[in-house]
Amino acid sequence: MTILIDTLIAQARLTAHRGDGCSYELFVARFTQEIDRHAARLAPHEAAALMAKADEQGDDIDPEEQAALFTGCCAHGIDFGCCPAGCDDADDADDESDPEWLEAQNALIAEWEAEEERARLEQIAARDDRVLDIVDSIRSTGRLVA
Repeated sequence: MTILIDTLIAQARLTAHRGDGCSYELFVARFTQEIDRHAARLAPHEAAALMAKADEQGDDIDPEEQAALFTGCCAHGIDFGCCPAGCDDADDADDESDPEWLEAQNALIAEWEAEEERARLEQIAARDDRVLDIVDSIRSTGRLVA
């Protein structure tokens, strides 16, 4: 099981690094999301081991830590005013009536919602797979095998 856990953590790191722009804050947010996604597909004891190993390595954070980590940063995890995407301090009010700004915000929100929905559906599919495995086990052996 150790090899599985190490492989999933390495895979989560690779996925989280894609497009992170070397921002630790963004990497940690994506890494945590990937670990949660992998854990949803595992049996409960394997998921617990994965989460424990990720916590032990220090890059898996809870929502409160994530909110604190992004304080003073834009959505990309870069200090306000330094982001190459043009993100600036929240006090420098974005013109919410600007169609380009609205389109960009709506695209970001849609992307986040799509990622959340994908993760939710993967959790449901993983749970359904576990239930079907149990049903098959009962049918083939006539008894419950955990």
